[in-house]
Amino acid sequence: MSKFKSEFSQTQRDRALGELCREILDENKSELKNLKNRGNGELPFELGELVDEYLKGRCDAGEMPHLRWAYQICTRGLQELDRNELLRRAYRHEHCDARTVELYFCMLLDVLDWGVHHFPEGCLIERPYYEQLIRKARDVMQKHEISERLNLGFEYFVKLYECYFEFKSRGGEVDFYALREKAGLNFAPVKSFYYE
Repeated sequence: MSKFKSEFSQTQRDRALGELCREILDENKSELKNLKNRGNGELPFELGELVDEYLKGRCDAGEMPHLRWAYQICTRGLQELDRNELLRRAYRHEHCDARTVELYFCMLLDVLDWGVHHFPEGCLIERPYYEQLIRKARDVMQKHEISERLNLGFEYFVKLYECYFEFKSRGGEVDFYALREKAGLNFAPVKSFYYE
């Protein structure tokens, strides 16, 4: 890799690293895409360092699609950057693309999914935060085309949380699983073990 740095100009290196990121993360036609699937999810060390340096500079400058690429590739050298904040910045960017929209919407769904892990005993996110997530997701859906699969996932979580909030508002007098069944939802809680 030192040869790469010494024999090529900064412009040539940037062009090559940009093309590498595009091929790995956007086009999926390069054999290099398998580099991220080597078992540990990391690029080879020296290549990762070059990509880190390249993406960090572009992220600091707020460039697209580099913000999204840094979120997707998340190499060791980029760990000081908040991945989710990178994606939020990419989503707000004037050159936000369809892949960024999809990843951002999935990030919102991931938080909703995390919140249900202890249903019906409890919710891992507060109701105001849930409502904020729902507003953000609906805003995305209003501004962009979202796949049917993701729309269905969103509607599932909305209904599931409605069942939970009704269950809690009635002081647990109604069976959460009956509410869930009435709403036509499949839900199997994560097994939790509590130790005293």
